[in-house]
Amino acid sequence: MFFIRLFICLILLSSAFTAQSAVILQYHHVSDKTPPSTSISPQLFDQHLEHIEQQGFSVWPLPKLVQHLQQGSTIPDKVVSITFDDAYESVYRSAFPALKKRNMPFTIFVATQAIKKNNQLFMTWDQLKEVTQFGATIANHTHTHLHLVRKQEGETNEDWRARLREDILRAEKIIDQNIPNTSKLLAYPYGEYTQEVQSLSQELGYVSFGQQSGAVGNAHDLTALPRFPMTNRFGAMKQFKLKLASLPLHASKVIPNQKIVRQPSISKGLRFEFDRKYAGISCFFEGDAVSIKQEENSIIVQQELTLPVGRSRINCTAPSSEKGRYYWYSYAWIRPKANGEWYKE
Repeated sequence: MFFIRLFICLILLSSAFTAQSAVILQYHHVSDKTPPSTSISPQLFDQHLEHIEQQGFSVWPLPKLVQHLQQGSTIPDKVVSITFDDAYESVYRSAFPALKKRNMPFTIFVATQAIKKNNQLFMTWDQLKEVTQFGATIANHTHTHLHLVRKQEGETNEDWRARLREDILRAEKIIDQNIPNTSKLLAYPYGEYTQEVQSLSQELGYVSFGQQSGAVGNAHDLTALPRFPMTNRFGAMKQFKLKLASLPLHASKVIPNQKIVRQPSISKGLRFEFDRKYAGISCFFEGDAVSIKQEENSIIVQQELTLPVGRSRINCTAPSSEKGRYYWYSYAWIRPKANGEWYKE
């Protein structure tokens, strides 16, 4: 009898670990004619939606998912939210019909300056209003799509914060003038943020999103929720299936916790402390396996990581008790040039 009860407890415990989580997908262009680094073909995008349907995933509006995370409410297994950054016209032309046909809600993070200038690469306000009638949420992506982490030459910390605040609030005002009752959701341009940026986001009342990979769960910081970036390269069906089925691997502490790195590398000894013990963790940096030492609820990187100029990240995964499902965690760095100048996009 004791072993039967123990077995039942283990099953319930395993189920508890797979609940309370969801996956957020992030897209930019849905086109064959736009930059490969931010584009997915309409054909592959349609395959994504077909797989979501076939596997029985529930597509939730992002505000609904955020509300569950804020309240600590139960999130059923197999929940996904779909997001687009920048409001490119290909989203309206290629993605919207496919989503509308399937009655799938989605969120568009809008950088308002480009739309205000009637840039032909972006959706219009009329188009954005139209998609809201079919389940879309319009949210904040700042006004000028600025690099939030960068201070201008001679700019004080106070001036920098004031400039960021003005840019975010300006976008909020413009969106509200065109599409009232929008949600307080913010996607960091380029996925770049620091603890100071997170603090400003919280001060302004936003739930915010990066571009680091991973599923979301109740333990995550609501000022830097992860999303899986989707392109032809990183959204190929084999990878997409794994990412869609992923579970949150939450790091409660990173030592050293630094987003902007001005030296050329991260020294051996980088430590990630997780919310519980995960067996079989593997980490990868720039596509290569990373040597790690696992200790109870943490891992220590056993090698120096040479950072390229710009953005880079380490991805760590651990197998779950369910076949084909992995816990997934990502941590990102930003490195300026050696002379202190910021890299160009």
